[in-house]
Amino acid sequence: MGSGFSLGIKPSRESGALPSRPTSIAKKRHDESYFAAAWKLLVQRSDKRRSFADCTSFVLMENRDLRKALTFDRNSLEAGFAMIP
Repeated sequence: MGSGFSLGIKPSRESGALPSRPTSIAKKRHDESYFAAAWKLLVQRSDKRRSFADCTSFVLMENRDLRKALTFDRNSLEAGFAMIP
């Protein structure tokens, strides 16, 4: 489960507020190409403590040209994404 790294609820509480509710949510079904790309990333970067879920997120974010992630997980930063907050 996950990368084994968690900051817990404390940073969320310290931020002062919940993120605003999105007006729309994009759903994306994973086809075989996303699965294969995520698996390849996981295997190629075995020196990193990433989960398959992390790698899938990174592949989808790259595909959608997203550069920022709302996360407390440093894996996103190490993968080249900007962390929010």
